[in-house]
Amino acid sequence: MSVTLWAFLLVTVALVNSSEGLKCYSCLGDDKCNDPFSTSGAKTETCSGSCQKIKGESSGVQAVARSCSLAKEKDGCIEGKDSSVKGTVCYCNTDLCNTGNTQLISLPLTIAIGAFITLMKFVMTH
Repeated sequence: MSVTLWAFLLVTVALVNSSEGLKCYSCLGDDKCNDPFSTSGAKTETCSGSCQKIKGESSGVQAVARSCSLAKEKDGCIEGKDSSVKGTVCYCNTDLCNTGNTQLISLPLTIAIGAFITLMKFVMTH
């Protein structure tokens, strides 16, 4: 798996907050976390933000992370991409909802994801 993709996933998941509240699936980049996702035996965590699913792809390799977001977010997905990395982050706000995708898009978060991916690519090449 490319270093850029792992950096994207690790930095995003590092923003996770575990407290009382919403119950979300929790996994990072292993075969059990990838799509199609099986909830059988899946780990969960409780958090005060939203549930999130992060999916990244670089050079034909995909990685998925499921966790809690740091803050409460609106339901929906955002996408960002550059020439070598494509990423999607989806948020939801019901227990154990981060199994799939929703189709709402937030422009400010899309811009933030694109900026993050561009920054990571710059850091990795310099």
